Amino acid sequence: MFNSRKPKRVGSCVSQNLFYVYCINSYKTARGNLHNVSKRTSEDHVSVLKIDEPGEDGLYGLHQLEITGGYKGVDNHKSIDVHGFDIEFLPDSRLRFWMINHRPPVDESGNFLDATNLGANSTVEVFDLVPGSRNLEFVKTVANPIIKTPNNIAATRDGGFVITNDHSTKTGLIRSLSMIIGGGNIAMCGSDNQCHGGPSNRFPNGIVRGQDGLYYVASTIKGKISVYSLESNHTFTQIDEIDLHMPLDNLSVDANGDILAAGLPDVLKVFKSLDDPTVSVPATAFRIRKFDTENGGWRYVVTKILEDIEAKVLSVTTSVVHDLKTGRLFFGSIIAPFVVVCEKA
Repeated sequence: MFNSRKPKRVGSCVSQNLFYVYCINSYKTARGNLHNVSKRTSEDHVSVLKIDEPGEDGLYGLHQLEITGGYKGVDNHKSIDVHGFDIEFLPDSRLRFWMINHRPPVDESGNFLDATNLGANSTVEVFDLVPGSRNLEFVKTVANPIIKTPNNIAATRDGGFVITNDHSTKTGLIRSLSMIIGGGNIAMCGSDNQCHGGPSNRFPNGIVRGQDGLYYVASTIKGKISVYSLESNHTFTQIDEIDLHMPLDNLSVDANGDILAAGLPDVLKVFKSLDDPTVSVPATAFRIRKFDTENGGWRYVVTKILEDIEAKVLSVTTSVVHDLKTGRLFFGSIIAPFVVVCEKA
């Protein structure tokens, strides 16, 4: 494992043997701090690791990407309040980053408003990265009321994206009860920046677009992955459901097309750890593999590939990524100040 300089929340994507992680200072992970503007540090960023080259220091060539171009944060700087993101390969070899940004609300003069009453002014930011560059070049901002409480995002590969809204409301009692009663939905926005609401779900969390073109959505409450097709009229059709019998967080897709899911065996301890990072929380990783059947259908096989039920090494694992070439597993955590790298035995 390797340590970062400050406690951070980590999410991830893999592209071209590079591992991209978004890093958030840990104050945001404490309950009630997401909307606490006074504790906002403006230090969120995306970092890069060369997953096939650990290096002598074991830091995998870790370096940070800089935002360039016409992007402006709420404070007229290039600060970003990043959450989930996805990466799309463009025909000219550039990488397009689709990134959720939980901007604090401001008035017309740029003064911060009370986010505890209004919630975040969440948007989707689009950046391009030229291979070998360290600059994220700003492309555009997508703002729409349907982008309400975005948790994660998957590019549609035709200029649009699909998001999970993990709550039904930005603030209030209903939001606070979401982990009990559920809430939230999935939605899509097209290349014209027009957005369309989709089916409700019970705390939809991670989302990926599989190599089969279907969208896989993890539910933290149901412990299931819902499988959707996105129709040409901007609607979703649920075509399958995969039961993992455990609350789920983020999903990822490896080069083989397998889906990796981060499981949360003890949700109560997860909540405790949000207030006290010293609380050890069990972690589980699943692999979901799709097989064609003789009758022209398909079936999914779920395998528990790793579990640290005593939280000796892993704790509150919210993301897991598989490097097919080396067999390494990379684990990101909502609380821990490091990424854990597990070598293939």
